[in-house]
Amino acid sequence: MRETFPESQVLLTQGNHDIADLMGTTFEAARSNAPAGAPEWFYPNADTGYVSNFHTTIEGIDFIGLDYNGTNTFGYSGQRSGYQAYLRSTLQEIAAKPDYDPASPIFVSIHSGYAGTSLGGPFHADYDMAGPDLQRILADYPQVMLGSADTHFSSNPETSIFQRDFTVYENASMNYIYQDVPADFIGGGYFGGNQGDAAAGVPQKSANFVSVLTDGRTVIRRFDVTHQRWIGMPWVIDTTEGKSGFTYTADQRSTVTPWWGAAAVTASDITEESFTLRFDQAKDDELVNHYEVEIRDQAGNPVPFTANQVPDFGSNAPKSVAGSFKAYSRFYMTPSTMGFDIRGLKAAKNYTVTVTAYDDFRNASEPLTGIVRTAGELVFPDFPAAPAPAPDGEFLHLAFEGDLGDTGAHAGTAPAAKPVGSVSYVDTDRPGASGTAVRIGGGASNYIDLGSRPEFDLGTDKDLTIGFWTKVTGVGGYGAIISNKNWANWYRSGINFAPEGTNTGKLEFTLGDGTNGVYATGDVGDYRGSWHHMTVTVDRTRNVASTYLDGVLAKEMSIAGIGSMTSGLNMLVGVDGSKSYGIGLDMDDLRMWDTALTGTEVAALFAAGDSTAENAALSQAVEYATELMNANEVEAANGRVFDQTLGEALATATSNSAALLAGEAAPLDRRAAAAPTSEQLRTSFDALKAAVDAVEAQTVRFSYGTEVRGGAVSPAEGVADRGGQVRLTLTPAAGFRIAGSTVTASGVDSFAIEGSDLVLTGVQSRVLASVEFAAVDAGTPGEDGDGGTGNGSPGDGHGTDTTPGADSSPYPLATTGADGTIGWVWTGLALTLLAAGTWLLHLRRRSA
Repeated sequence: MRETFPESQVLLTQGNHDIADLMGTTFEAARSNAPAGAPEWFYPNADTGYVSNFHTTIEGIDFIGLDYNGTNTFGYSGQRSGYQAYLRSTLQEIAAKPDYDPASPIFVSIHSGYAGTSLGGPFHADYDMAGPDLQRILADYPQVMLGSADTHFSSNPETSIFQRDFTVYENASMNYIYQDVPADFIGGGYFGGNQGDAAAGVPQKSANFVSVLTDGRTVIRRFDVTHQRWIGMPWVIDTTEGKSGFTYTADQRSTVTPWWGAAAVTASDITEESFTLRFDQAKDDELVNHYEVEIRDQAGNPVPFTANQVPDFGSNAPKSVAGSFKAYSRFYMTPSTMGFDIRGLKAAKNYTVTVTAYDDFRNASEPLTGIVRTAGELVFPDFPAAPAPAPDGEFLHLAFEGDLGDTGAHAGTAPAAKPVGSVSYVDTDRPGASGTAVRIGGGASNYIDLGSRPEFDLGTDKDLTIGFWTKVTGVGGYGAIISNKNWANWYRSGINFAPEGTNTGKLEFTLGDGTNGVYATGDVGDYRGSWHHMTVTVDRTRNVASTYLDGVLAKEMSIAGIGSMTSGLNMLVGVDGSKSYGIGLDMDDLRMWDTALTGTEVAALFAAGDSTAENAALSQAVEYATELMNANEVEAANGRVFDQTLGEALATATSNSAALLAGEAAPLDRRAAAAPTSEQLRTSFDALKAAVDAVEAQTVRFSYGTEVRGGAVSPAEGVADRGGQVRLTLTPAAGFRIAGSTVTASGVDSFAIEGSDLVLTGVQSRVLASVEFAAVDAGTPGEDGDGGTGNGSPGDGHGTDTTPGADSSPYPLATTGADGTIGWVWTGLALTLLAAGTWLLHLRRRSA
């Protein structure tokens, strides 16, 4: 249907991007040059101070425009004053007219959002630049329809209209659209090119067509200019009934939840770590606003991944999420099928994808769920080889097993280490370690005094290596980890090892001779609050100082310009050599050498005390074993027969390994279970591997069963090897015969009757054989030479194909443990499960 409109009169109100005096001058010049009879464009000029507060009447309907800016407030600041008196007096003038009709609409426009309304969707922020006075003034005029265009909210959502004391509606936007979203959304905001017509390179442009009908109703139709289509259902406002006629109030919003119809979760372009997720848009009585997509692993845990909407027209970067994200529906524009590029997953894993649709009023659909498996083959891991032996021969070794006992090579002649202040011992929570660690409270009054040793007086030619495990916990400013240097100045004699101020992303190793100094400061990952291995070396042969974190060189600096580094101060842990600059930390396994260890030796030192690789191997083994048990469960439902003892042993080994990884206390070794050692991890790994190997080495066997009419089959049920043969003896009942019998079989390659045997060949899955013996023809002796019988008595020889003799009953279904009909239905399901089970087992086949 085509519509015609009268000559238009353009009314413009200012927004935050408008330059009032420039635009006013431009329009004034345009009006002066317009031909006679040209439609009027209203915009303020010098006579109005370029403030566009105006009132005009078109076809008897009142229009009021309010200026976003005041006389002196141009731009984004907007105004919260200046319009009130004008609006109040204008409404009073309208109401005072003799022909005033309170049922006739009054249109008011201002470029502002309004607090307390629903404009902008369920997540909108407060863009009320006009202030609360606007709503107070309009509260007595329910016929007012207030239009807003601030923030370029889309007019697609049904929240774009709202009624309480009057009607507020979104004017839409002929430039771009904007929607507020929480941080867990993909898209939103300015949509990054993902809204509108990507091929044409334009965002969505939309407008409203407002019609005032003769019966007093006002109809607002939303039009998508970009796609040339109407949006949603028209909004109908009846101003003849005042507030009692409002239908877009908060308590009248739709409570209908979105529904999925025939939609399904699908995946394409599946790789070992990614897939493209797609699903059809849900349906709603009004409009689906957004979706929440959640991805969990087979254990039900949310997984981290990255996601980006596809097609992506704006070259947006993928978003990293922790288990779930939300995304706007794009309002059914482009496309009708939602798509997301999901990355960062693991190979050969089942992932459950759950999608929930929400409409504009947060009504939630039932979840739409699907299972996607990434490509690849799950392989039982190898346990890491034992690391190279750690260097020995250290002159100092404090294990911190409840004391400061020194087992180093020079312990017999060295001063004993002494605790000062808050020094205690705690059960270590360092992965791969057991026993205790020392804990030093923060502050300069808490430290360990290692005393004065010849090895600490480095002079000009001595080498030194210091290595230890530590968890730095208390950094309130400058704090020294280990030092024999007055750290008041970096060039002072001696050495100092510490974070760089409060920056625990750097390790600062300073060396000096009293005049000259060197920083060997390395950039590392933030180590605060977690265990790390730290090492520093002084190599006078090469004249370099080196800093290591977790066996990796972080910084190496020349010390060729440094003279004697003998400070004359004791070596202290937790403060600097002058007993200042305290730090809070846990420390374990402090060792020192009077040589400079090589990078390879430092790496071995770290590896000897680190169980990260061992933990990862056991974790992967548990994952493998868990998926193997799940696959075997599917196979068992399909008729595969497993050794129960081996299955129970695998379940126990898997449970024990998982408990060890989780730090759950073992009955006899509560402390060690909290932080399993490499030896414990290897023992658990070996036990789990043995259990897995035993289960996988089983002969593949399947159960078989029979259903029979008119006789018996022996054996009626049993177990057969895959690829093997099953031979069943057929025994027809009196009045039945083998010849002409009907036989079907599933789960085998072929079957045949050989004499009195039914031979099933090539067992591939659960076997179900059905035998219906042929009835002896009427009056014809059975295969045993005697006449037919009925109900245990001699028949009269007049039986039929289904009734062996007069007054007799059909031979009952042989007892096989299942109803025949149910058995056939179940068999169909079993074949489906078999296909799934075979697929799962293929993915779990280990490499040679």
